Amino acid sequence: MHQQQKPNKRYERVFAIIRFDTYYDIDTPIEIKIHTTKVFWTEKDAEWEIKRLNSLKCTKGSIYFYQPICLVKEKREYAKIS
Repeated sequence: MHQQQKPNKRYERVFAIIRFDTYYDIDTPIEIKIHTTKVFWTEKDAEWEIKRLNSLKCTKGSIYFYQPICLVKEKREYAKIS
C-alpha cells in the first residue's frame, strides 16, 4: 500500500502508474527514463496493475509503481504568451 496523503477537497484523487526504465545509461535525462503509463480511479486497481506489470516486465529492466495524484477537471484560461 502507498503512503497515505492528505485528501485535497478541491480535486479528485487518482492513481498514476509510473514506469522507471533502469536499462538507460546514467547520463540519460530522467524524463527519458520515467513514464506515466496509465491512470486508475482506485488504489486497488493501481496496486493490481503494478503487480501484473512487474511480474511481466521484471526481466526487461522496467520497474512499475504508482503515485496518488490530484485530478484537475476544471477548464483553465491561460494568458497568451508572446
